[in-house]
Amino acid sequence: IKSGVCEQLASCDFETGLCGFQNLKTDFDWKRTSYNVELFSAPQFDHTTNSRGGFYLWMDRGQTTKGRKARIESELMLVDIRCISFWYYMNNTVDAQLNVYIRDPRSDTYSLIWSNDQIHGSFWVLKEITVRPIC
Repeated sequence: IKSGVCEQLASCDFETGLCGFQNLKTDFDWKRTSYNVELFSAPQFDHTTNSRGGFYLWMDRGQTTKGRKARIESELMLVDIRCISFWYYMNNTVDAQLNVYIRDPRSDTYSLIWSNDQIHGSFWVLKEITVRPIC
């Protein structure tokens, strides 16, 4: 998560843990994992280390059916403007949708700031989103 013109405030590559991210009570969880031959639709390598030994968050899309969700939430960050950047991997095994929300801590409401349901193939994609403050 970055402030202003993408000055880095926080970073997480999941190599040593979840960095304060928490699974919310939903239908199933995101899991921190590395390459596993049994996860046939999972990435063959981690983007950060470019190796099978690196870690990333994984949601088993085989569990997805319309309306089922897996949600994670970061720690609260109080800055005026944020630039959120992340790498994601969506291959063509099962239809799914990836959404990014920002939560207003005053009203505990969520606003959708980005959504993707397009399959990109078996490779990592960088996404950067500028987030304006919630008024």
